[in-house]
Amino acid sequence: MNRYKLEFTKERDDKIIKEICSRYDVQWSSVLSKNRVRVVVDARRLYCGLLKNTFGLNNSKIAKIINKHHATVLHNINQHDIFVG
Repeated sequence: MNRYKLEFTKERDDKIIKEICSRYDVQWSSVLSKNRVRVVVDARRLYCGLLKNTFGLNNSKIAKIINKHHATVLHNINQHDIFVG
């Protein structure tokens, strides 16, 4: 699944965040929160999967971006790969 690696830039990140918020009809602050409502969890999972598979960021870097534990990020990425795969 890791065919292409794009450079992770602020502009690309902003576009991804805007699209995820629009698609799932959530506020970005709720995605970064501890909220466990299904739609928020799905949005968070998609974001983690995109950062890992598109930009090749490691789990620790993604965890720092979303202020979560790296194991949470690993779980989100595994779930994303199951959903997409």
